[in-house]
Amino acid sequence: MKRRVQWWSGALIGLVAITLAGCGSGGRLATFPVSGQVMIDGEPAEDVVVRFFHQDPEVTGDSRFPVGKTDSDGRFRLNTAIDAPGAIAGVYRVSFAWMSGNELTSSDRFDGKYSDPSKTGVEVEVPDGGIDLPPLHLSSEGPPKSSR
Repeated sequence: MKRRVQWWSGALIGLVAITLAGCGSGGRLATFPVSGQVMIDGEPAEDVVVRFFHQDPEVTGDSRFPVGKTDSDGRFRLNTAIDAPGAIAGVYRVSFAWMSGNELTSSDRFDGKYSDPSKTGVEVEVPDGGIDLPPLHLSSEGPPKSSR
């Protein structure tokens, strides 16, 4: 009986190792660290959700829409998926939602003025290796009229 338990436990460990190897980054595109800062009316802005939209239609799934949220210094770091830091290389348009209130009653202090990435006027290129972006300057009034 003892030998049978050892065989099954060895087989189980081997199966888990093979399964985990199959879940590795082999099928996932390489991500690179992306960070930056959001300034609203010249001041660092906390609780801004920064969402990137990859412009290559061939990119699908979570890789296409990395997201981050600013801290008290207005700094953010992008994540592509749960526990997948960074973003894949390429050109992105960016949207912003400046959240107020707690998680359950939060609303966008921009009232959706920066929700359409094609109208924010913010485009970013993420190079291989990643990037720490220069500050992204926004107005509490919304994007310039030419960007809307």
